Amino acid sequence: MTCHGKSEGRSSVVELRQTNNWRMIGGASIYLLIYAGETYLALQNAADNSGKVFLGLQITSVALWLSASAIVQVWRGQGNSRIELNKQDSSEYRCFRLPMSGKHVSSVVFSFDHNNLERYQLFRAKYDHPTLSIAGAVILVSGVLDMLSTVLIVGLTTWAYPWIGFELLVIVAKIFFCSEPLRPTEVERVILQDTGSSQVRQNGDNARIPVNINTSAAWSCQQVCAGHVTLYEHATSLAWPSTSAGISIGQEYAAIDGMGEVLIDGMGKKLIKFLALSGGEQDLGLADDRPVLQANQALDREFLAALAVTMRANKVPSGDFLAAMERTAKNIEATMTPHWYRFGAKNLFEEIRTAKRDLIWRKYF
Repeated sequence: MTCHGKSEGRSSVVELRQTNNWRMIGGASIYLLIYAGETYLALQNAADNSGKVFLGLQITSVALWLSASAIVQVWRGQGNSRIELNKQDSSEYRCFRLPMSGKHVSSVVFSFDHNNLERYQLFRAKYDHPTLSIAGAVILVSGVLDMLSTVLIVGLTTWAYPWIGFELLVIVAKIFFCSEPLRPTEVERVILQDTGSSQVRQNGDNARIPVNINTSAAWSCQQVCAGHVTLYEHATSLAWPSTSAGISIGQEYAAIDGMGEVLIDGMGKKLIKFLALSGGEQDLGLADDRPVLQANQALDREFLAALAVTMRANKVPSGDFLAAMERTAKNIEATMTPHWYRFGAKNLFEEIRTAKRDLIWRKYF
């Protein structure tokens, strides 16, 4: 879903930054330096006849730990370096939408190449394979040997506690090194197939959000951005961007030409329409006259709920995607009453906070 967020739902090729093997080598080097320093200090203070035993335990422990981590990394593999997304004209693609609670807002159509499941199989899609079980057992044995060597060298001496503190540093280094094969693969760049160029995310109010507004047959949703929604009128072939974020009954839309300039009528006024519900199905469309506003701002809250669903589905969001969601929520706040905004945006706020924690964890850990 992260790649889908970066591609904004458009047909694209995602190139992955496959640096896990190099990161593993770097982590192993740091780990060995720390471990070698620990062993040297311990041998300088080891009791008589315990140095050789301690050295043997240390060598065995580090060998087991490194070999287990290498097994996990090799078994994990690098996967495919290129992933194709969001094609809808191929039998090799599987399409889906995110489930939404209302009828007026839906997700864009996401899709992935079915062959990606075969070419990008981390751990060869066999997560309970005996090889991984053996690696886990080896790591456990290494940890037990670590504890034995610590007891052997520390004993009941007065410097036991400082040594245990140093041992904790070694354990932290082990945890970081051991978790390297589980790190997500980072995205190098996204190439849009409709333009052939690298994806350049629009920032600010022009950042696109992967949701769609469901309208009557006379209209269609062209794009949803952090600061506005653009509807397309089929009869006149005109685009009508809104003057505010989100959607709400009575929201103002102004017509623009192909150059993005606002159109003016014969009276020198902007061509404007207003978002309204029409027909027995209560479909959305634009009307010449401003309709009666919704007292409970149900349509506004439906849009906020759709943002929360989209945020939740993006398990590892990018910083740009998170910023776009935050900006959208901030822009919508200015158009709603405080009571209904707090009520409607509650789930979205929770998803944003969760995403922020995940981003911090990925960046620093």
